Order: sequence, then C-alpha cells, then structure tokens
Amino acid sequence: MKKVILINGSPRTEEKTTSAEITGQLEKMLRKPETETYTIRVRKSLNSAPESDYEKMAAADAIVFTFPLYYFCLPGMVMGYLQNFEMYCREHKIHPQAAKVYAVINCGFPEPEINTEAARVISCFCMHMGMQFRFAILIGAGPVIFQQMPPAVKARKQLDTAMLQIADDIGSNADIMHENISIQVKFPQWLYYFFGSLGWKQDAKRNGLTVKDMYRQVYQ
Repeated sequence: MKKVILINGSPRTEEKTTSAEITGQLEKMLRKPETETYTIRVRKSLNSAPESDYEKMAAADAIVFTFPLYYFCLPGMVMGYLQNFEMYCREHKIHPQAAKVYAVINCGFPEPEINTEAARVISCFCMHMGMQFRFAILIGAGPVIFQQMPPAVKARKQLDTAMLQIADDIGSNADIMHENISIQVKFPQWLYYFFGSLGWKQDAKRNGLTVKDMYRQVYQ
C-alpha cells in the first residue's frame, strides 16, 4: 500500500480556500484500496504536534504540496515547515525514502508561469533531501478557479486532468520525467484586474475612505 501525504500550505485559517479545495479533490482521486492518504494542514500542524506529521512525511511514498504564492515564493510558514522537517530528520538520523514529490501552486496573477520559481524551490529541497521531485501544477488566477464563470469551469477541467496525472504517476513505477503543467483562467487581463480591485475598494468604503484616500502619502 502506498502512503501519500497531502500538505495544505495555505496560511489562511478559513476552511474554504483554493488550496483546501485542491487538497480535497486530490484526496478523492487518490481514494483507492492500494493507497492510504493523510492530510496535513501546515498551520494546524505547527500549533499542535508537528513531530508526528514529520514522522509520517519521512515514511511517505509520495508527498503533494499545495499552497498559494506569497511574494513570488512559498509562504514563509511553509518554508519554515520544510526547514523544521529537515532538522527533525537530521536529529533523529532519518533518511526519507525516495518519495515522489509534487507541488500544486496557485497565484493571484493571471499568468501561471509566475509560480515557476516556487516550484524550483520545492525541487531544490527535494534534491537536498534525496526525494524525487516529479512535476508541479502552476495555476494562474487561482482565487477564481472554483467559480462558475465559463473560463474558470474550463480551467478547472484542465486542473482535474492534471491532478489525475499526479494520481497516475504516484501509482506508476515509471521514471519518465514530466514537465510542469500550466493552467490559466483565460479571460481579458484588464477585466480580471478590474474585478480584483473591487475588493479593496469596497473595504475602503466600509472604513469610510475613498479610493483617493488610499493613495495619500503617510508623510509629506
């Protein structure tokens, strides 16, 4: 039986996040008699007993990291989690077996390739730990991919296909290398940025501020 660890690296505390949705979908796809899955929420793990989760990660046949892009890289919380995992393995003289590793990264920008550097960080971590980085799914406009607008529905079908590739690769013994998979919600960028800016404008209005107020200089 293959042991698969799904890691939700979203720093947000809400249950309904893009990373949580993706992790849940992956769990359903991997629900097979020959596969045992275990889901780790990084924030929750850090607040409880991460050593128990590190032990499971070290014994895994496959690990799937799912997280949003923060400042063009991994969220700091996830970076710290990886560093702590390395320290745990070193202190306990554990050498993680050659687990297959995948990453599903979503960003707020329309261009999925902006996630490339974050995927490279996961790849370098795998090389350092002796694990096999297989490939990443790079998602542009991640916050809207689970909405019902036609471009998002089309992109979500591509995401389902890409996640099935992860499931198939976990179950396969082939060592053929895979390219990263890019998924983009295709609608005009100006329209995406227009709707994206509505949120902070509404927040400003609720706090008694205008758009002009948001551009004021703090110091003259």
